[in-house]
Amino acid sequence: MPDNWGLNHICVIASKDYVIKVRAMYQSLIDYSDQFKLWICCIDESSFSILNKMNLTHAVVFKVDEVENDELRALKQERAVNEYCWTLKAPLIHHLLIRHDLETMLYCDGDIFFSLTPKKFLMTGVLLPFIYVLNAISTGSKKGMANIKQASSDFEMINMVLTG
Repeated sequence: MPDNWGLNHICVIASKDYVIKVRAMYQSLIDYSDQFKLWICCIDESSFSILNKMNLTHAVVFKVDEVENDELRALKQERAVNEYCWTLKAPLIHHLLIRHDLETMLYCDGDIFFSLTPKKFLMTGVLLPFIYVLNAISTGSKKGMANIKQASSDFEMINMVLTG
């Protein structure tokens, strides 16, 4: 069975200014579940060094270089750090889905704090259709495209269960 099987995959972008917030997010996930993998894309050497030294069991810490291409590197020169992080979200998700053969990926800003399990959070129905759509768009897979059609049905069912 692959290492990624049955896990909730969550990604975040970290800079030196967000290391403490990302660490708090990680701890909030640990408090509710161990069935997740947090993919932390570090945009500077400081954040990579600090987070890598923490040996976070359920995290993969990596440098932004793994995601960047020539176009992104050019944009990086033109934008402020926060603007570049906004630009990087979709390419990061795409990179992780393709490179690691993942079916889903939830992007969270670094200042998110979980107060329930990732699975319960996802099953509230708020994000589920968007995750299906993002998967289909990012991978272009037939399975992903079929999930777009299924998402609407799933969303209706979840809302019926939650609202009684």
